[in-house]
Amino acid sequence: MTDPVPAGRPGSTLARRSWMLATFIAVVGVGLSLWFWRQRAMAESRALQEEFRREAETLRLAADREVRLFLDVLDSIRVLHTLSERISDEDFEEFVRKGMLHQQNVLGAFGFVQRIRQDLRGPLEQASDATGRPGLALLESDGRGGYGPAGEREEYFVLTYQTPAGGLGLPTGYDYVSWPPAARAIALMQIREGPAIGGLGLPGSTGEPPGWHVFSPIYYTGLEGVFFPPPGWLVGFVTALFKPAEVLDRALAGVPADRFSVELIEPAEGPTPVDGMTYEERIPVADREWLFRCRPGPAFARSRGPRQAGLLLAVGLGLTALLSWQLAMVGRRTRQIERLVHVRTAALREAHERIAREMDERMRLEDEIHSTAAHEQERVGHDLHDSLGQKLTGAMFLSRGLLRQLEQAGRAESDSARRLNETLKDAVAEVRRMARGLVPVTIGEDGLADALRRLAEESRQTFGIACVFRQSSGHPPVGPAAEQLYYIAREAVHNAARHARPRLIQIDLEEEADRWRLSVEDDGCGMPPEPDQRGGLGLRIMRHRAATVGARIEFSALPGGGTRIVCRPGSATPGE
Repeated sequence: MTDPVPAGRPGSTLARRSWMLATFIAVVGVGLSLWFWRQRAMAESRALQEEFRREAETLRLAADREVRLFLDVLDSIRVLHTLSERISDEDFEEFVRKGMLHQQNVLGAFGFVQRIRQDLRGPLEQASDATGRPGLALLESDGRGGYGPAGEREEYFVLTYQTPAGGLGLPTGYDYVSWPPAARAIALMQIREGPAIGGLGLPGSTGEPPGWHVFSPIYYTGLEGVFFPPPGWLVGFVTALFKPAEVLDRALAGVPADRFSVELIEPAEGPTPVDGMTYEERIPVADREWLFRCRPGPAFARSRGPRQAGLLLAVGLGLTALLSWQLAMVGRRTRQIERLVHVRTAALREAHERIAREMDERMRLEDEIHSTAAHEQERVGHDLHDSLGQKLTGAMFLSRGLLRQLEQAGRAESDSARRLNETLKDAVAEVRRMARGLVPVTIGEDGLADALRRLAEESRQTFGIACVFRQSSGHPPVGPAAEQLYYIAREAVHNAARHARPRLIQIDLEEEADRWRLSVEDDGCGMPPEPDQRGGLGLRIMRHRAATVGARIEFSALPGGGTRIVCRPGSATPGE
């Protein structure tokens, strides 16, 4: 008789295996959870450092932009040095106060320094000059907190103007050469032909230094027939106070004060040990490199919130099963979405290709219409000139011969013949003008500027009014854009001459912000209200021509009468 299988043995084996599997999963799960917790903690620390460095780099770039803005604005006001010698002190001060708000916001106090030879010191210090301005005494520091007459030198660099008064912490007439840091900076500025830092200003009433004097050179550009000073000679410089604290305040605008601790210092003050939460980079300031240093503040650590490493340790095992199921569902849904996206993408691609074909066809038709219109216009112009113009010219000469015969015969009909001859002359001139207007303009080697100059001359002869053309330096448009701009200018001039009864028409081609700008102004009776709605065919033609080259037309009335028409690059399209 066979012994029965012991009860519970298979169950014991299954329980043992289940326990061993549970133990294995527990050990592996706890080990993996601890490993992930440690990795997460290290990753959070690295992420915190990386985030800090990114934000610190952003602040450095903002500070660098503010420094470059300071130097650019300082460099831009050098041209005012020549203006200050041509107008009165009161007018120049009013111009600075009302027209240079941005420069004053960026620079604060600034001034002009003029290079003066020793032989010119006496006339400069006289009671008044030919313009009635008071004399300017040359001063230097007396070493006791005051100022006295400047010593004898071969040349001086004298502060001739500053705004606001006393804003630079030095009196007007101060000789910068008497200050050793400034003298070294002037020599370095001439070598570099660029800005240089002169030195730290004297402490103010609060005990804080007012800032660093920064110099930007002013060179003489040269005049015909003037042999001294030669072109490129240093005539002086413009100076302003560079205040690192104010630069950082503008760079950190909108950043909480306790989020970062930021400094902008000279490297000579000494480097500090840099750890993962200290950021240091150099920023060029004129002829030097300053140190930008940033450390996190209390608000930066608070913004990170509670760390997630402990939470991952607590919920890691539970999320594993849930994540597996979710991933399976996501995979299934992803396949469905991919199929749907493929279908929609094909439909969108087909629609895009269809629209592109329609746009290409429309552009081709527009080009063909413009080409046909231009050829037809040219043909009519040539017909007027070669056929009707020649016949009218012949009739004019015949009438002149008839007039001569009647005058020799003493006939009374000579007055009628004279009027007939004058009428034929006017008709010939009008036909020639119409023919020139219909035949397309040829933009020659001298470009758009030469064509506009010819337009001004022809307008003076045709309409008998003053018409001038002005061009600033730059690169005017070429090609189709130049041709369309010429037609726009011609239409504007003709409209003004025919309807506005002006005394002067002015055509300007200039460059603003690296982009061209065409304007036509007249001093006539003005434009009708709301020209964009009531404009006639001429205004619509100008808008269409501007749209074909991606530009826009602006109409405006001038104070006291007159009209300004401006064409500049814009967002206009041919469909507008």
